[in-house]
Amino acid sequence: MEKFKKQLVTSNYIYWLFIVLSIVGAFLVVVFSPNHRDGNGTIGFFAAMIAISVINIHRNRKALKNEKLLKEMYINSVDERKKQITLQSAKASFFIILASMLIASIVFRFISMTVSIVLTCCMMFILIVYFAVTAYYNKKM
Repeated sequence: MEKFKKQLVTSNYIYWLFIVLSIVGAFLVVVFSPNHRDGNGTIGFFAAMIAISVINIHRNRKALKNEKLLKEMYINSVDERKKQITLQSAKASFFIILASMLIASIVFRFISMTVSIVLTCCMMFILIVYFAVTAYYNKKM
């Protein structure tokens, strides 16, 4: 259980890092954006990152103070059934997103070649990362 507590504390540090980076990013968008309306979506993204991080920090702190909640979170984190469900849904989501990007790339080829090329490059990057991570875990396990 001590190892799990350390994981929660480490997670909190990472969430704090996300908060700091989001604040810096939002500040840079405001400072360097000639028209502040252009950065509204980016600032919204940073605000969402901050909100999610604050919620997770609050949840982790509450679990660190309450032994019953900590035990419940630990059981949920090591439950094989939940891990399998998460794995299957992530796998399905990955291929659905990749197929959607492929279809969008084909459709945008007739509308805007630039968007089509960007989508194709994103798909290639995603596939390179996927194969690299798969090779890493095949070698590790």
